[in-house]
Order: sequence, then structure tokens, then C-alpha cells
Amino acid sequence: MTGFTKPVPNAPLVSLQTGRINLAWLQWFLTIDSAVGGNTPPVPLPDVSQIAFDTPNTSGRIASVESRVNVLETLIAEALRPPHSNVAPLTFLSSNVAAGSGGNITSATPFNVTNLVLPAGTWLMFGNVGAAAGSGTITQAAIAWISQASATLPTFPNAGALQVLGYTSAANDNTIVSAGAQIVTLPTSTTIYLSGEILWTVAQPTYFGFLGALKLG
Repeated sequence: MTGFTKPVPNAPLVSLQTGRINLAWLQWFLTIDSAVGGNTPPVPLPDVSQIAFDTPNTSGRIASVESRVNVLETLIAEALRPPHSNVAPLTFLSSNVAAGSGGNITSATPFNVTNLVLPAGTWLMFGNVGAAAGSGTITQAAIAWISQASATLPTFPNAGALQVLGYTSAANDNTIVSAGAQIVTLPTSTTIYLSGEILWTVAQPTYFGFLGALKLG
């Protein structure tokens, strides 16, 4: 079989007029297919330019060419597909409790800031817990975590979704601590809690925080 030179890089793969593979690319593709042992019989290249794709197939030759063109057009379509176009959009759920809008905190007592009901699947969860100071509040320690149990301090280290901050704040300073992050696979719809515990003196603070969950699968 006589070979053809690969078309120049800027030669369009598909004709804007016909919507089909341009002849130069078709001829080169047929040569490559034969050279690498394609499983369709060789088509004499001088005949390629004479083939009309809408002409009834009487010799089997058109079907041979069509099968190769279909493969090539499929490969081109995949190559031109926008990145990640076959990936489902990510599911992200979140709950935000702004500073000043949360409830009162009882010192050294676990509390819930917020929660999310997550459908079955694998999720990446993360968040933070804060204490908005009252008049003269001094924070002495703070714990934040994420779990499936309501207002219950989990066993350390809680697979990463827990953090302890031990310090004494200045009076009237707000406190915020990360609740860490955790990947969990849920067999059924499950309520996930963002919780905390604050040790404080002088004036009662109020809680705030954020809980986010990104579905991985």
C-alpha cells in the first residue's frame, strides 16, 4: 500500500463544510491502520478520494472505510471532550452558624453547633467551632470535633476530626478552633454533628462554627 505523509499540524481534522473527517487525515489514518495490522482489509488509497459516504455499499469497500472512519471520529471526539466532562459534579453540603447567632455555652459541657444529614456514600468532613465572648469572657480551653454522636466527646484522636486548644485568652477575645477533618463511608443516610466544649470564666460566651462535607464517592 502506498503511504501518505501525516497532515500538517494545523490541518483541521473535520471539515467545517461537511462535518466529516478531512480527506488528508483519512488517507493517513488508513495507511497507519494497515501498517499496524488493522483487522480490516486494506483499501487502495487512490480510491479513497472517489468514495462517497452516502453511496450504497456494493463491494464491501465502503463499509471497510466507514468502520475505520467511525473509530477515528470516536477517538477525535474523546480527545476534544472538555476536561472532566464525563465526571459527575461534586456534591458539597455545608452549615454555617455565624458569630453572634449561636446559643449559650455551659462551661466544660459538650454542645452541638450544627449538623448535616449526609446521604449514603463516602464523604470528606471538616469544620471549626468558635466561642464569641461575652462581656469579660476568658477562655481557658477549647475542644472541637465532628462525629455521628450528638454532643458526645469522642475517643481521641477520632480519626482526625478532633482538636484540643489549651490556653488562656485575654478578656473579651473570641476563640475559634479547627475540628479537623475525616473521611467516612456511610451505608445509609446519617446525621453528622459538629460539636465542641469550652472551659471559660467570668461571662458566658455563645457558640458559632462551620461544618462542611464533600462527597467523594
